[in-house]
Amino acid sequence: MSTGWEHLRWAELDGLRLEQVTAIQEDTSRELVAFTYGQRDGAEHEDTGGAPARFRVQAVIGDRSDDRFTYLTQLEALERTRDTGEVVDFVHPHRGTFRVRLQRLGINWDVEGARSCRVSLELVEDNEASSTFAVDPAGMPQLDDLFDSQATAAEAALAAL
Repeated sequence: MSTGWEHLRWAELDGLRLEQVTAIQEDTSRELVAFTYGQRDGAEHEDTGGAPARFRVQAVIGDRSDDRFTYLTQLEALERTRDTGEVVDFVHPHRGTFRVRLQRLGINWDVEGARSCRVSLELVEDNEASSTFAVDPAGMPQLDDLFDSQATAAEAALAAL
C-alpha cells in the first residue's frame, strides 16, 4: 500500500522534471471549415487537417532533497518557460515527447506551511512547420520559390517590350 507520492508518474517540461503528476488531459480534434449557403439545408465541410493537441497537466511541485530544486525555483522555471513563449519539449508519461508552448500556468498555494504548491499547465502542440508562403509588408502572400522560372520568363518578356 502506498503511503506517499511514489505511485504518481512523472512528466518533463523544458528539462524540468515534474515528479508528482496527478492528471493529464489531452484534447485532439480535426479542423473542419463549414460552408453554408442560403436557401439550402446543411453545410459542406472542408477538412483542413488535425488541430494541435492540447494538454492540461496537474502536478504538485515541492522541495527536493537537492537544495537547488526548491518548489520556488521549479515554479520560477515554469514561469520563465511561459514568459518566453518558446517551443519546448514536453515528455508525456504515456505518449512520449511533444513540442509545445506553455500557454497558461495556474498555481494553487498550500497554506498549511507545506513547501509545495499545485500547478495547472495548459500546453499547446507546436510543430514549427515552415510555411509555404510569406507575407510582404503590404499583406500580400508571396510564394516561396514557386513558379520562379515562369516569373523570370515573364519579367524578361516585359523588359524586352
